[in-house]
Amino acid sequence: MNARCLIAAGLLLLFQPSAAVGQDVAPGIFKADYGLITGSTTPAEPQTSSQQYCVNIADQAADARFAWQAKTINELEQEIDKRLAELEAKRAEYQEWSRQREESLAKASDHIVSIYAKMRADAAALQLAVLDDQIASAVLVKLNARTASAILNEMEPGRAAQLTRAMVDAARGAPPGKKS
Repeated sequence: MNARCLIAAGLLLLFQPSAAVGQDVAPGIFKADYGLITGSTTPAEPQTSSQQYCVNIADQAADARFAWQAKTINELEQEIDKRLAELEAKRAEYQEWSRQREESLAKASDHIVSIYAKMRADAAALQLAVLDDQIASAVLVKLNARTASAILNEMEPGRAAQLTRAMVDAARGAPPGKKS
């Protein structure tokens, strides 16, 4: 017990040199350290009005910082929800496009394809030129290459290019109407 008292007294003298020497060296410098040594829970008195101001508004500043962080988090959550809704809408759009594509491919059944395959190229070109792009391209895709090329050759060049673009987009899996 005696050794502990000596150590505590030595530490006190070490951290308060003015008491050890008997001089007044920068009064108040060691007030914060005194609380650490003695275990005092009362804070040291601030030395200036700016320090007093900081002590007085510390809780308000912490509350304001917390409110700002909560507001920022809410804004970010709203932005994430908005983006998720946009992604969900895009996903639904692509699912609808995929469903329509599958429908159009199903419409061009093997029976219809065999009819176009047996037609003359100029007659088939006239018929396919007035059909919807998806249906016409689905029929052309199911035809053998020689027959499809003969039909496209008989078509107006602009319409043939349009159907070719639709076939390429279908092969790539791109939604209709998108530029390749």
